[in-house]
Amino acid sequence: NIVSKTIEDLKEYGEVQRGFAGVDVVDIDGEIEDKLGVDAGVLVKRLTNTKQEATTLLKAGDVITKIDGKIIDAKATFDERMAYLKKESVVSEELGAEFEKISKLEKDAYRISNGIKVTNITNGKIRQMSVGEGFVFVKINGKPIDNVNVIVELLKEYKGQIRIEGIAPNGASQYLNFTFR
Repeated sequence: NIVSKTIEDLKEYGEVQRGFAGVDVVDIDGEIEDKLGVDAGVLVKRLTNTKQEATTLLKAGDVITKIDGKIIDAKATFDERMAYLKKESVVSEELGAEFEKISKLEKDAYRISNGIKVTNITNGKIRQMSVGEGFVFVKINGKPIDNVNVIVELLKEYKGQIRIEGIAPNGASQYLNFTFR
């Protein structure tokens, strides 16, 4: 529940972490449902231009129907789901996971300077790769990874051999090789 998340955030980060989409959304009413041919979701009314990723992924008039595999049926559901996301996290439906920067505490514990953690794995490319919940991507093809948008785009678009260096949830170094077609 949200109270547990708040307490966990305060312990780990010293402040409450909250996802931020960079958009204003409104409920879809009967008129909009008919016009757009959708029966659930929220309509992106405008971009707030405060989040770079939002301006490249969304535009006014888009309809958001799911976040992290969970159906969004109203603005209240959208707001609640955003409250559970952490700051600087990105949810990828195609990859079937949520990606977030690791905390300073995790960097210190793993003795690394950068990394992106994967959480909330559903169906998608990440599950097919057998990457576990909590896996930290440190390098892809020898390049350090420290930006959630870069890793999401790279994993979605990459074709060919890929080498991943990371940290397993138990803290052990892990090296993975895949061929993406």
